[in-house]
Amino acid sequence: MVATTMKTHKGRHFFLYMLSYILLLEWLLPLPYITDTGYISFFIGVTLCFFLLTFMQVKVWISLPIKLGLIFYGLHLMFLEGSFSFLSFSWFELFFSDLSQNIMMMISGNWTGLTDMFRSLLFFVLLAVMSYLLFFWTVFAKRILFFLLFTIVYITVIDTFTPYDATYSIVRIFMVGFLLLGLMTLYRTIERENVKTYSSILPIRLIASLCVVLLLASSFGFAAPKYEPQWADPVPFMKAAIGINPGDGSGALRQRIGYGNNDGRLGGGFEDDDTPVFQVVTPQAQYWRGESKDYYTGKGWETSTPAEPVKMNYPLFEKEVEVKTIEASISFEPYQNFQHIFYAGEPTDISIGSIIDISVYFDAYTGKGYTFYGNDAVHLESYQLTFLEPHFSVSKLRAVTGGDPEGIRNLYLQLPDTLPDRVGELANDITANFSNRYDQVKAIERYYRMAGFRYETKNVAVPGPDEDYVDQFLFETKQGYCDNYSTSMVVMLRTLGIPARWVKGFTQGERLQDLADGNRIYQITNANAHSWVEVYFPGHGWIPFEPTQGFNNASNFVFETPELEAQWEREMENPTIEPEVEETLADVQEDEVAAVGLKKEGLFFEFAFWAVVITTLFFIAIVAIIFRKKILVHFLLYRYGKLNNERSFELAFHALIWLLGYKGLVKKHSETLREFAARIDSFYSMNDMTDITLNYEKVSYGNNHPKEVWKESQKLWEYLIKKIGS
Repeated sequence: MVATTMKTHKGRHFFLYMLSYILLLEWLLPLPYITDTGYISFFIGVTLCFFLLTFMQVKVWISLPIKLGLIFYGLHLMFLEGSFSFLSFSWFELFFSDLSQNIMMMISGNWTGLTDMFRSLLFFVLLAVMSYLLFFWTVFAKRILFFLLFTIVYITVIDTFTPYDATYSIVRIFMVGFLLLGLMTLYRTIERENVKTYSSILPIRLIASLCVVLLLASSFGFAAPKYEPQWADPVPFMKAAIGINPGDGSGALRQRIGYGNNDGRLGGGFEDDDTPVFQVVTPQAQYWRGESKDYYTGKGWETSTPAEPVKMNYPLFEKEVEVKTIEASISFEPYQNFQHIFYAGEPTDISIGSIIDISVYFDAYTGKGYTFYGNDAVHLESYQLTFLEPHFSVSKLRAVTGGDPEGIRNLYLQLPDTLPDRVGELANDITANFSNRYDQVKAIERYYRMAGFRYETKNVAVPGPDEDYVDQFLFETKQGYCDNYSTSMVVMLRTLGIPARWVKGFTQGERLQDLADGNRIYQITNANAHSWVEVYFPGHGWIPFEPTQGFNNASNFVFETPELEAQWEREMENPTIEPEVEETLADVQEDEVAAVGLKKEGLFFEFAFWAVVITTLFFIAIVAIIFRKKILVHFLLYRYGKLNNERSFELAFHALIWLLGYKGLVKKHSETLREFAARIDSFYSMNDMTDITLNYEKVSYGNNHPKEVWKESQKLWEYLIKKIGS
């Protein structure tokens, strides 16, 4: 081995310093998710320049102008480009004017009034200071634990409360952090002990050892059995404590899927959020209605109707609809703070147990149910709901011919003047071959499932200033979630003169348990937040429809006979298609065929080799962990199943005892073999363990020949090994 004298080593210092730079990057990468900060790539590049200038120990009279130039150019790029020439007199005049104003605001304590340009200036200065601090910590002090701990805390908080996914960030931080800690400990030890010579490959061996330890620790952590959460998720309580209420749509630090109040600007992706909202005990699954909105702006939904509450009466269905009475019990999670209720069907009665001073009022137009204690709005933790569950006759709905009331038409046919004409033209093309309202509505509802639309929650476009939300979805992106589907269906129906409105609430949630009395328990979470469509049918009222891909309408639509249903399906699936619609659908099918062809001839065959290689390596790496139980069973069967000597039964029986201990069923010291066997039989609901234990006792304490007993017991032993190892 080559030895080297202990001395200042620039290569070593540069490596440590760059590792600290990587840690600092973990502070920069989440900024777009938690602030309005842009140009992150530029900040990363400028920070690297700061680090290089600091590491090379460039003279101050050289490094300071370079750093100021980088900062000034960054401010120009972000705020002044196109307005002033870089470093011109007007440029400096504006810069110093902004600087003086912000200094005065800082002196007066008006920190919230600082301009974005001044905030960016301070951020650049902070990055320059951090380059000096990290240089001192890594090169001279060789201590990084404090910064590493703060980085871990920062990333975990950001991952918890913002859309930023820190999965890989945490891995990078631990890898880089442990490398830094290990190497700095090594170099500090060398310096403290005044070691004159040491192996030149010692740091490399240390790095390799640390990587192996981290890999093994990660693998064991992944493979180890994990308990279910023992405590309730504290995050919702923390959000509620600091005013971030997932239920009211205000104060949120990130855009998570959930029920909110602000629907004026729809679009953009959502992060999944499985935070529980409420539980329901009811006989069958239902959609849980929150409210409806009537006014489409071109960007989202607003409410134009006056708030005229009608106490305990919100009619959804009219005389032609058959209904039956259902009861449900709703219980909100403690951290939820809704000031209104959710309900299914048409509510007829709401009770709050022994509390008699609580009143419930429904908005006559939106159906939003408010709860009051006297004159003060209150949040209910639980309530009993009685509602009417409808059964809609398809034949009656198809026969609807009456006109819509004027009040309905005035409210629910509204469209913005800026709506592109092609939205209405598409609606006419889709419904051109259907003569009644129900078939027209169903044609539009089905259109999304046959015209190449895709359900998507992450990569969802936001319409620009001159774009319409519905037009963008129908003709440009064709991908989105429930808001896109439901809004576009309402708008298309309105272009046809069919009154429709936008409804939001929750889907039925996850079915948790079936109760003995015929009821079922459902868990509704933020991820179940949903929007759908209600269409007005004279004589029937407001009928719900579900256009979103992957969701099924929870309402009951009834055909008088199976023959009528089959006939209607044939009519819906094989109408006489107009040339314009046929051409549109042909284009869609052609695009889908082209996409499939590209996949087969391009992506698949081009990357087939690498896909096979990566899959094989991945399989080899994890098969021993994922299938460890099966591998263990096969090993025991191979190792002991073929034995044929005097000790075969003894060894095989002890292997069986070991396997039970591996599964967590350890024999207690105070237990006899028979007691232990009885406990195992009780656990697995069998008698086989007792049988093989009695045979083992014949060999151990009796005069039976071991080979003969083993021959009789071998099949039973193999069965037990397979059963316990499964």
